[in-house]
Amino acid sequence: MAGEPAATAVLEPEQPADHARSSIDPLKNLATEVPGFYLQIPPTGIPWEDVERQIVIRALEMSNWVQKDAAELLSISPRVMNYKIKTLRIAIQRRSHLATT
Repeated sequence: MAGEPAATAVLEPEQPADHARSSIDPLKNLATEVPGFYLQIPPTGIPWEDVERQIVIRALEMSNWVQKDAAELLSISPRVMNYKIKTLRIAIQRRSHLATT
């Protein structure tokens, strides 16, 4: 009605059960839930592109720079891996095909 103040809604976050509140901390347990994964975020932050580049490079190193194998490590298709390599400007390490005698 005219002259009445507009109603405002206050949304409060849903509170977890008491037992869940103390045991669930997704950031604290990330390193233990994903073996071999550790990411240090500086207090000033880090651009997502840098994080993604580090992850793709690490997968490529682990797979001896075989894109198909690196894609499997990250559960993405080889096509997506190739796209990430191009868009993140990652230089591929070429293996020498020359036989050494």
